[in-house]
Order: sequence, then C-alpha cells, then structure tokens
Amino acid sequence: MLTAFDMVLILLAFLVMFRGFSGRWSVWRKGRDENRPGNWAGLFRYLLDHREILKVRGPGTAHLMVFWGFLVPLIVIILAQFPFRFRPFAAHILSLLTDVLGIGLLGGVLFFLVRRIGSADSRGPKRTLFPMCILLVVLFTGFLAEGLRIRIT
Repeated sequence: MLTAFDMVLILLAFLVMFRGFSGRWSVWRKGRDENRPGNWAGLFRYLLDHREILKVRGPGTAHLMVFWGFLVPLIVIILAQFPFRFRPFAAHILSLLTDVLGIGLLGGVLFFLVRRIGSADSRGPKRTLFPMCILLVVLFTGFLAEGLRIRIT
C-alpha cells in the first residue's frame, strides 16, 4: 500500500529523473544528425527496440539487458504497491520474468564493470565504478530477498 511518504519519494525520484533528462537534452541536441522519429509512437519504438545501440554487438546487448532488467521489474514493483492481487499463475510468470531479467541485468552490469575496470581511460569510465558496485549490491540483496520469499512461502 502506498503511503504519503512513498508518494513523496516517487515525486522526488521523478523530479531528479526529469532534471537529468533536461541536462541530457542539451547534449543530445548537439549530437550528430540521426533519423529520429518526430511522433510519440516513433519515439517509444526508438527507445524500446535499441536498433542504434545494437549495432555495436557486445555493449549493445549488455545495454539492452540493463535497460529491460530495470524497466520490467520497476513496473512490476510499482504494480505490486496497489491493492489488487494477481492470480497465482500470473504471479508465478511475473516472478520468473523478473528473475530472468534480473539475471540479464546482473550480466549486463558485470559486463560493463569488467569493461570499465579494463579501460585505458583513467578518468571517464572509472567514475561509474561506484554506482555500478552499488547496483550490484542492490541486485544481490534483491536476489536474497526473492530467495527468502520463496523459502518462506
């Protein structure tokens, strides 16, 4: 059940997200010309299919795993806060889907972590090591919580 404190945290998270997007918007506009769609449906298709990113096979695949590994579990977690219940079969499918995507997310983060550690650039990519380590801690604790939930039920 969502509390007032949850709503404040969600609002704060959206404000931080939009602040980050506004900062990236100016950088994005300076980029090279690209065939970007001008409508909402095209924008969502561009964001969700990752055709441009998948042109570079290894990092593109890892990025796709990180993207979907965040997006789908986030939606499931938000839906779980509302007072309705899934049928047991649907709940099991969602649980399996979030576990599989969590493993994909773990693989993507480990790929980028190894790549960052082995990078010759001394300043740029290294600054992302701490957030990636925090993400690994969140992933491992999430898997531990899921394992405990399965053990208890």
